[in-house]
Amino acid sequence: MEENQKIPMRSQVKKEDTWAIEDMYATVEDWEKDFAAAKKVAEEAAEYAGRLGESAQALYDWSVLTEKLDCMLSEIYGYASRVKDQDTADAAGQTLSARAMGLYVECSGLISFADPEILSIPEEKLEAFYAEKPELLKYRRSINEVRRCKDHILSPELEKILGSSVERKAIFIHLMGSHLTYALRYPPEFGVFSSTDDIPTKPWRTESEKQYVNTYDNSIRYTDHIVSSVINAVKRKGGDAFVVYFSDHGQEVYDTRPVRGQIANDPSKHMLDIPFLCWFSPEYQRRNAEFMQRVKGAIHKPWMTSGFADAAAELARLSFGGGKPEKAPFSASYEPWVRYAPNGSRYDSLDK
Repeated sequence: MEENQKIPMRSQVKKEDTWAIEDMYATVEDWEKDFAAAKKVAEEAAEYAGRLGESAQALYDWSVLTEKLDCMLSEIYGYASRVKDQDTADAAGQTLSARAMGLYVECSGLISFADPEILSIPEEKLEAFYAEKPELLKYRRSINEVRRCKDHILSPELEKILGSSVERKAIFIHLMGSHLTYALRYPPEFGVFSSTDDIPTKPWRTESEKQYVNTYDNSIRYTDHIVSSVINAVKRKGGDAFVVYFSDHGQEVYDTRPVRGQIANDPSKHMLDIPFLCWFSPEYQRRNAEFMQRVKGAIHKPWMTSGFADAAAELARLSFGGGKPEKAPFSASYEPWVRYAPNGSRYDSLDK
């Protein structure tokens, strides 16, 4: 009975009951030819960098090339995956699949300039392109898919780094933040808070001070937008990834005293309290299910960013010489420690 239930080796299966992958490529040599050709198509498409908004013809020619590239990569990767799945113990099949994925990543990096460029084309100009070259309408849906993500596209530099072929990468982004002249820290379209009706009056908080509260809130709203854009950019790339955001310090904005900014020798909690936000991709959560439970359990734990190196190592699932995992709030060995303000005062003794 057990013998009848044993899964046979592929070599023991009748030919007619197996995948006919030769219908995709007759030989691996044929696959190799398309592999080389796909890279050339991607390199040809990359020559359009900085030109997609120049003319309807340029955008059309680029769209034709990338459509061809998508079809080629789909066939290349589909064949390699099936060769690997025929016999998961076969090293040759695994190598073929890994090469196909590497090609996909490399080609994606070569054309990563496109999304920001397509987004920079004014709507009126794009409509004129369609009218000038009706053949471009064939690609309207794919172009609209890019433009639909307008609020989530960042600089071409970041898009290029995310699309690079480097498998493991750490990207650090230093934001300008919310400092003093808050109205200079966000574009005009993010100035949504203007009314002072809902801001309580205090002896040190007059109408002019209330306007600073509004501009500060607008600057925070813009920071939220940037952080959201980063998260969405990473999310679009997929894979095993996480994003962390935190500030270097907080701000007193007439919350407890007539002060706007921070005073190191007489701080309030508002000057020290900061957000510490972590986003994790579905793949990261799947691979680190047990760790994610510890992360969720750390939400309300007292902590300070002097332990960030150890927290970052925990998030990256790494360890290093001299590391102190007990300083990371989501470590199983985390031990809270006394937190001190820059003037030496205990954090817990400061004004709210």
